[in-house]
Amino acid sequence: MLVTEKSELEIKTTLFKDYRILNKDTDYQNLVSMLNVLSRATATMDTPLMFHFVSQIDIDLFKTERFIQKFKECFISEVKLRNKERKKDNSTLRARKVIPDIEMIYTIESKPSKYNPDELYNHIHIMVIIDSKHNLYGEIELTKIVNKTLSRINGLQKVQYENDSVVGVKDHKPNFYGLLKPRDGNSKIKPCDNYEYKSLLSHNLKLEFLDAVIRASYLCKTTQKELLPERFKKMNFNVTRVKRNSANDNEQQVA
Repeated sequence: MLVTEKSELEIKTTLFKDYRILNKDTDYQNLVSMLNVLSRATATMDTPLMFHFVSQIDIDLFKTERFIQKFKECFISEVKLRNKERKKDNSTLRARKVIPDIEMIYTIESKPSKYNPDELYNHIHIMVIIDSKHNLYGEIELTKIVNKTLSRINGLQKVQYENDSVVGVKDHKPNFYGLLKPRDGNSKIKPCDNYEYKSLLSHNLKLEFLDAVIRASYLCKTTQKELLPERFKKMNFNVTRVKRNSANDNEQQVA
């Protein structure tokens, strides 16, 4: 009998409801929630862009309670500030009053620091999906807005800008994107052969849904939870949800 070698994709991924996800220990309900968020954003947004942010957390200051709500409030505030700034820089530009819709998925993890194994690296991964409204808001612009939003939340890292450039370094290298984790252009885990990324900053869910599911499934894994403080063990994963009694409560939900 002819035995064919498995591809990199088949080795490092598995199937969940006909979608490719990373081949890791994952939580079933978290996967369902993740798929619901991505499906809803794809169905309801004009141009849904998914960005991956990672921040170290101060466990004494960061609180999961109302984190998503706090993020939304700060995000709206930063968008309004950006729009005022934009108009001030160029008075001929048309005023933007549209606030982009957002969806979120986050997970909190802990592992020994790669720089000092005696210390813990407590951190949060956040997938933020933003409706850029047919590129009314640009990728780099949205990256800056989210960096500034996260910097306003107690317990998360602060990103400083100087003349629109991020100040500081990350992993001993120049840091161009703050807390954003750009896509790995050399990754061999892709939905199909000869797959090319549309951008290294974000996934456009209308165009790259399958690859976005693979990347977002990382946030559904159950590893790197053992070293978390007790209060984070109970609440270390969450997503935006549809408001109750909404006419679209069941729209695009994964069973």
